[in-house]
Amino acid sequence: MADSRPIVRHRHAAALIGLAAGFLTVLVACSPEKGSTGTTAATAAAGGCHVICSDATSSHGAAAVSPSALVCGVAVNQSTEARAKDGAVAACGRPDCVAVVWGDNGVVSVAVNNVAYGWGWAQDASKTADARAVANCQSRTP
Repeated sequence: MADSRPIVRHRHAAALIGLAAGFLTVLVACSPEKGSTGTTAATAAAGGCHVICSDATSSHGAAAVSPSALVCGVAVNQSTEARAKDGAVAACGRPDCVAVVWGDNGVVSVAVNNVAYGWGWAQDASKTADARAVANCQSRTP
């Protein structure tokens, strides 16, 4: 029998950001449902938007982001939208975290670069949610 407990994941800056050869290398968090993805040091150094949080939910799910630290948190499989938003904000772990994307039975995604963030949602395709998050981030980049 599958574990039906809600899943709340924390994405802390120390876990996401490392320095390698003078370039900012961002390690993309991976979820068990989605597998691992990454971004190159050149893309991150150039300020390209990249996904840092993405997860599928079979119930209510949400992602929150800290505009000042550009870190995020995700809460999935929550009983209500409010619990999903609250869980994502708590998982984000910063005082300025805000829920930016939420939904039911789909995929939430957050992308960042060095100055902006964006979010995406898709009913059933993580690549679509990720692409929407990256496009949203790019449109918000000065």
